[in-house]
Amino acid sequence: MSKKIFFFDIDGTLAVKNIIPEDTKEALRKLQNLGHYVFICTGRPYIYAKYHFEKYVDGFICANGRYIVYKEEVLLDEPLTRKQVSYFVDSFDKLECGYNFNGVNLGYAHGIDFNKLADMQTDYEHPYFIEDFKTEEIDAHMFDVHFNDQEHYQKIVSYLQDTVVLNEHFGHNSADATIIGYDKGIGIKKLLTILKIERDNSYAFGDGFNDVCMFKVVGHPIAMGNAVDVAKEASEYITSDIYDGGIYKALLHYGIIE
Repeated sequence: MSKKIFFFDIDGTLAVKNIIPEDTKEALRKLQNLGHYVFICTGRPYIYAKYHFEKYVDGFICANGRYIVYKEEVLLDEPLTRKQVSYFVDSFDKLECGYNFNGVNLGYAHGIDFNKLADMQTDYEHPYFIEDFKTEEIDAHMFDVHFNDQEHYQKIVSYLQDTVVLNEHFGHNSADATIIGYDKGIGIKKLLTILKIERDNSYAFGDGFNDVCMFKVVGHPIAMGNAVDVAKEASEYITSDIYDGGIYKALLHYGIIE
């Protein structure tokens, strides 16, 4: 059997609130025992992905394609430029929305409700977000926006539509951003080249708007049953929901595991 590579989004695909279903854990173990590459491909920062999921995977594509690590080696590190950071901060001020920029080991939060930010901090082993910073001190790969309601969110989407694709976190009044021209798909293409893996031996699992870009570059794009419609439309196969053995069942469908 030729060596294959599998990419998994985190939230809504691999896990919910850092918790991986037991059947998904078993599926990941079987993939690794078979000698396949297993990677997380997420909008989350590396420190988050590593802390919660390191023992299940071989590597990470983080920050929506801008930071790649394989076996502790950094293969790609493309932070936002100073010009980009300044532009987005100015935009957020005009839009009157909260935001957090995410770096490798440090996050920068502004205008986020106290309780909401406190909850966000619990996702990390140590406090990750700081609130006392200057714009020129931000060293980050991507950002999230925080909004008041759907009307506010649509205003943000409209204002930023030429520069980013926003992936809404339903029920949390926030969304993570993918910079147009640099996304999960770009990260995957770079990694396939580095590891010399043919496209037909690549598989991607996702459920969100920002997963469509990775679906376009792999041989086998797989949407979760709980995925948004645009992800399902871009997929080759639609599996069941995350809590209904979606990943395990898809791997059975493709004959990867038994």
